[in-house]
Amino acid sequence: MTTMPSLRQGRRLPLLQGMFALILLAAMALCPDVAVAAAASGPAWQVCLDCHDDAGLSLTTAKGEKLSLAVTAAGLAGSAHRGVECQACHPGVNLDTHPDERTIASLDEYRLASSRACLGCHSAERLRARSQHAAVVFEDQRLSCVGCHGFHGVQSVTAWKGSLAPNDYCLTCHSRSLTLQRPDGTAMEIAVDAAKLRASVHPDHDCSDCHDGFSTSAHPAGATGDGGQRAIAAANTCARCHDDKLRQAEGSVHFTLLRSGVQGAPGCTDCHSAHEVAPKERFATIAGTPCRTCHAQIFAAYSGSMHGKARASGDHFDAPLCSDCHRAHDVQGSARPELVRAACIGCHPTAAALHAVWLPNATLHLGAISCAACHAPQADRVVALRLVEQDTGRTLTEREVGDLLGGDVRAAFDPQGSGMSGLNLWSSMRRLESLRQSSAAKLDIVGRLEVVRGIDAHRLADKSGAVRACESCHTNGSTAFDRVALTLARDDGRPKRFDASQGMLTDSASVLSVHGFYALGATRHIVLDWLLVLAVAGGLSVVALHLTFRLRAARAHKEG
Repeated sequence: MTTMPSLRQGRRLPLLQGMFALILLAAMALCPDVAVAAAASGPAWQVCLDCHDDAGLSLTTAKGEKLSLAVTAAGLAGSAHRGVECQACHPGVNLDTHPDERTIASLDEYRLASSRACLGCHSAERLRARSQHAAVVFEDQRLSCVGCHGFHGVQSVTAWKGSLAPNDYCLTCHSRSLTLQRPDGTAMEIAVDAAKLRASVHPDHDCSDCHDGFSTSAHPAGATGDGGQRAIAAANTCARCHDDKLRQAEGSVHFTLLRSGVQGAPGCTDCHSAHEVAPKERFATIAGTPCRTCHAQIFAAYSGSMHGKARASGDHFDAPLCSDCHRAHDVQGSARPELVRAACIGCHPTAAALHAVWLPNATLHLGAISCAACHAPQADRVVALRLVEQDTGRTLTEREVGDLLGGDVRAAFDPQGSGMSGLNLWSSMRRLESLRQSSAAKLDIVGRLEVVRGIDAHRLADKSGAVRACESCHTNGSTAFDRVALTLARDDGRPKRFDASQGMLTDSASVLSVHGFYALGATRHIVLDWLLVLAVAGGLSVVALHLTFRLRAARAHKEG
């Protein structure tokens, strides 16, 4: 290998070469046309090529990287710069002192420094006017002209494009570390791993199949709009082939958040990736579950549950993953309890029959108590009161109720700020009914015992640890009913709770509104108890008086 220091010690131009150079210089001085021809054919390079036309010529950077200094005459002659003198790009080189002793910090720094010479002919303004280069500023992104175009064998763009397949043309830039500066100042990674793209389920797609308007001859300006708008635009692209999946996703909590402008809400590419789309079999594994990216804490809770442990063991591939309960595309949150219960019953169809063996009124219990309220025994519980339409069973959402009541749901249901009372609940429900269209269904309030935090619904224990003691609920002052809250569905599918006052369920006024929740021995109304005592006593008194009068009348008739 030939290195830079050895050049200075031994290699000098032979006498014949020196004489040729003198003759050439004289010819150039006498006839300018000769100078032009010489530049076009490249003899001025020969002085440099005498040393640099050596495949082994290199130096080592301060970081220990090998930098090749080899240049071939054929490469220069076939480049787009074949009429350019060496010193036009290497203005700091003096043949009287070259090669000089110098240290190059790194390959990266050398490429950046070399690229600055390009700006002498190709100004930054001209480059930015071309959309391909608009986002590429090598000082900011550590990208260099030579990184894409090379040092000496620079081809004309037309010839270069014709030699590449369309995807390879795109990957020339996008296979590198590259970011796009958005109008809002944020950055977006636009690098593509070529190997992963080819290993995806879309290896035969052209980039232009998904990226409208882009080709080897057209490159529009970068992506605009916020993250939600871009996610929806990407979803519409996916829908060209997967229309059925988009129809499902449009009713999900994810797309509800996207349409509401919530930053970070996921679209198709957030779960499936944009360029590394894996087959669906990958999503049927714990490692391939995309939900864990946004829901790391909940996924950790799931991993410690009986379901997570069973799935991780490798012996129970039927144990549920996220999409088995929440569904894959039409993802619904826990604010719709009927869907969660249906998911449980879907895997445990004999649950009702098995509970009926030991649990009185099993059907009633399964309707009024969530599975997690008993099967996550360490969780805090709440009686969730929901506003539902009597005819359809549809649950009203926070947004829907807020729009009707002027936006502040809490102030409407709890004007004193001390906790919603039974009377507050009843009067607010009547007000809602008056504000709804006359054709709208009547409202009712249905109660259900649930876990307070959604994460606890994922910490399910084995059935041996489930709550089975009747007195945990059916006793006066049961802690299971310490917390009561009006529960409405938020846009993200999670429940929004508006706490009621202590003892609200035993408030006499709640009899007017809460028809859908009653626990024998626990939700007792003292006034109703006294009314019952009076009713029973009154009934017995009537019977006693009736019998007394009958006996006296019979005796009087007999004596008369």
